[in-house]
Amino acid sequence: MIDRIPIIAQLPFWYKPILDKGCREVAEFVDQIIADRRHGRSTSQCSGPDILDILLSAVDAEGKSFSDQEIKEQALTFVFAGHETTGTLMTWAIYVLMTNEEVWRACRDEVNRVLPNGIEPTNEHMSELVVCEAVLQETLRLYPPAPLFGRQCIREHTIDSGGNHQLRIPVGISILINTYVLHRRADFWPRPLEFDYTRWMRDPVTGHKPKLAHPFCYLPFAAGSRNCIASDIYKNHALRIEIHLPSAYPMQPPEVIITTPIYHPNVNEKNRLCDQRLNATSLWNNKAALIEVLEIIVDALDNPKAEDSPANTGLF
Repeated sequence: MIDRIPIIAQLPFWYKPILDKGCREVAEFVDQIIADRRHGRSTSQCSGPDILDILLSAVDAEGKSFSDQEIKEQALTFVFAGHETTGTLMTWAIYVLMTNEEVWRACRDEVNRVLPNGIEPTNEHMSELVVCEAVLQETLRLYPPAPLFGRQCIREHTIDSGGNHQLRIPVGISILINTYVLHRRADFWPRPLEFDYTRWMRDPVTGHKPKLAHPFCYLPFAAGSRNCIASDIYKNHALRIEIHLPSAYPMQPPEVIITTPIYHPNVNEKNRLCDQRLNATSLWNNKAALIEVLEIIVDALDNPKAEDSPANTGLF
């Protein structure tokens, strides 16, 4: 995301060189895995073809197959985006259940009814967990794991922005869609800041989901042909985690003691240098000055002095 915005990409973000180096090493590792499979030096560890076999053998209507770069990007998407976003979703879902006893009891009662005595769930059971499903959807609305997603304009557009104003979007421009804000707009969502899972409850007769105020007001998985592939498979995985709720309320997190010292940097001298640099030039009209000031701040945070006091002296 940083690299998509040129001026931000030039700023001295903490540890970005380390992150870039790690990304290169991961890419090289995946390149080797793809090459080994393509040349028969490795095989699937599953009973049938795995995702790598499927990607290597796939062809489109014109008989064209994926390039190694495309296979690598798809494989990394499954590995990193898949588990991280599901983990983030379930973290927020657990937070909701820990802070709202009514929601927790509704989920717990449904699980006990659909899965009595802890029986192993089937796909048919999953389709009956309508309350748990609604809780997940409301969690995705208020706390989307991917609060931003990007698109690149391939054809010039002009959008009416109200009154006599029009917004021109040229070819090649990158557009970021903020789902966090979109999901909290009062013109689309009654009581937008309130967690209300009942807004997602299916019709008890038809089983249909409620109609949205706008087709694109709810985009936790983006939309269109490039939307997230997990939009169809996340629910089954998340529900299988959600059914294993503690049987008692409230749920209490363990007491954690942070033992690694975190220091408050002594930045008095750094503040003086920043003030001096800012007084010498207009920050907003001089990118070099902005970068220099940020480098001073980064140095203060990365190199604590012996006289700095620990920031974490209690329990968290």
